[in-house]
Amino acid sequence: MSRKFEEEQTKHNTFLEVLQLNVLWILYCLPIVTIGVSTAAVYYVANKMVKKEQYEIRSDFKKAFHDDLKDGIKLWIGYVVIGCILGYSAYQYFYVIPSTFILKKILVVIGLVLYSFSLLYIFPVIARYSSTISHSIWNSILVPFRFPVYTIGMVLVVVVFVAGAIYCPYLIILEVFPLAGVVFYFFSKLFQLIYQNLEELTVREKELRERLMAEIEAEEKKREEEKCLEEQLAKENEMKEQLLHSDANQNGIDSSESSLKKGVNNNKKNEESSGYTLDPSRIGKDMFVKNKNRVPEKKTAKTSTKVSFVDHTKETGNK
Repeated sequence: MSRKFEEEQTKHNTFLEVLQLNVLWILYCLPIVTIGVSTAAVYYVANKMVKKEQYEIRSDFKKAFHDDLKDGIKLWIGYVVIGCILGYSAYQYFYVIPSTFILKKILVVIGLVLYSFSLLYIFPVIARYSSTISHSIWNSILVPFRFPVYTIGMVLVVVVFVAGAIYCPYLIILEVFPLAGVVFYFFSKLFQLIYQNLEELTVREKELRERLMAEIEAEEKKREEEKCLEEQLAKENEMKEQLLHSDANQNGIDSSESSLKKGVNNNKKNEESSGYTLDPSRIGKDMFVKNKNRVPEKKTAKTSTKVSFVDHTKETGNK
């Protein structure tokens, strides 16, 4: 019994707090320009209520209102201007000039869809996250398409509210109070689910990016190592080729030196045998000069054998 009583008491207290929050929203929307800021402050407090965090409705509402005052006013004025432009264009293309080129109608419809989605998400986004205006607008356009079921459900609720206000103006009072506070609380629960899923997705994407970066870095390291090995192999091959060329040149030099030595020796022998030396300064003239250092050869005395004929006739006659 005690648990049931506590649950009923908490539900009763939550409903009263929602009504109190609704009253604050109405009061702070009276300047008209601050409707966006007041809506963001409502979502700020409602998020704390949904997450069951410590909160104090008045102080937290005022804090959120003052923190988002400048950005909220700018966003609200911008959205009102864009909404008027899109509404006027839709009225002109679909009612006043129905024969307008169909491409313009399609563009207007796409603009209205994006505008309604962004308007539905922009103030809960700035209530949840602190970022620049452009970043908040970009998130308010992208997030609805990532969670289409929740988005369509909230859009249907808003359409019912708007249709009720148009066709039955007396319902406006009931919609402003107390239904507006109930809708804000219900939307806060949906946005809480969206935020959780979105944060989980961002964590997963971050992990995937880190894995991909690690894999890319590993591949780059492997490529660098392969390049280093290729460079080392190329250097070793160059060294081997240089050594082979140097050995071949050395062998050629040795062979040329030995051939030169042989040629010099042969020239010397020829000079010694001929008695003439080659004079490089007398090229084109008499290049060969008699070798003065050559030792003259000793002439061997030729023995002449003279045959003496005796005149035997004279001898014989004298006798």
